[in-house]
Amino acid sequence: MDNELKTMLQSVIEEALKPVREDIRNVKQELQDTRSEMKTRFDNLDSELYLVKQDVAAIKASVARIEENEPADVIGTLRQINAKLDSQRDLVGKVDELETDIKLIKKAITNQ
Repeated sequence: MDNELKTMLQSVIEEALKPVREDIRNVKQELQDTRSEMKTRFDNLDSELYLVKQDVAAIKASVARIEENEPADVIGTLRQINAKLDSQRDLVGKVDELETDIKLIKKAITNQ
């Protein structure tokens, strides 16, 4: 009878533990799913962070090039402006010469 009682108790306990074991399995699966999802998210974040770091490095390099070349660019622009001003001065000088020539021609025509 002890054996029979023991078997019955084991059977009852096993039956009572089935939902608990199922809950434990479900929780384990949820934890695995959550870990997998978190790993994927962290991998994505790592990839995005790597790209951001590359972009920042490229931007820094561009800024350094711009800062390095800026004086040369300014000097080049000033030289272009100076060349245009010289050209304009030459034109003004030619116009002045033409005005003088026209005045001389008018004077020569009117004094005849």
